[in-house]
Amino acid sequence: MISAFVKAFQQLPEATFRGVLIKSLGLAVVVFAALSVLAWPALSELDALLTDWLGWLPDSWIEGIVSWISGIAVLAGYLVLATVLFAPVVSIFISLFLEEIAGAVEGRHYASEPPAPGQPLGEAMATSLKFFVVMVVANIVVLPIYLLMIWMPLINVFIFYGLNGYLLSREYFELVSMRRLDAGQAMALRKAHRGQLLGAGVVITFLFTIPLLNLLAPLLATAAMVHLFQSFRTSSEAQV
Repeated sequence: MISAFVKAFQQLPEATFRGVLIKSLGLAVVVFAALSVLAWPALSELDALLTDWLGWLPDSWIEGIVSWISGIAVLAGYLVLATVLFAPVVSIFISLFLEEIAGAVEGRHYASEPPAPGQPLGEAMATSLKFFVVMVVANIVVLPIYLLMIWMPLINVFIFYGLNGYLLSREYFELVSMRRLDAGQAMALRKAHRGQLLGAGVVITFLFTIPLLNLLAPLLATAAMVHLFQSFRTSSEAQV
């Protein structure tokens, strides 16, 4: 598993990886710019509602200061949300170029492999969106547990990395394996190596929690998962 991530890091400087990152970042910036334009009226309305609610304050200058602070708070909240969601959105767009990354890894390390049949773009995007929604919902569901266990941070860390490690490893393994296998074969291979995949998922989750490096995490996860897939498939074929 460690070797898979080391090889993934070593391949980052390649033109294919840089190109996919630039294209994904560009698409994400365009999406967030469009969302900002669409969200601005709603943010302005929210600020106006807060200002009206503060009308009971006795002094106009106090109301003005608090209104200004509320406006800053609304904008800051939007910026924080956009920052948190930026990397996951980049990850979704990287799925558009999954074949480029996987192909580059196979071309360098598994040149004897025949070209992968690939997965239809729509299916790859649907898989990424599905897991994105599942991750958001799952983390919202366990949020009360995080709050209840706030005095026991190690338990929260265990839950966070266990949950997201499982989901991320499953997502990336499915995206990579279904380029060459059908759904049943991919599931059987995943279940046969669930322990190693969970470990890889924990590493991927850790990469996603580091600012700036989280932008590279989808590339590293895809490349590492190609190596793991090839290793798992080779070992499974040897056992037959």
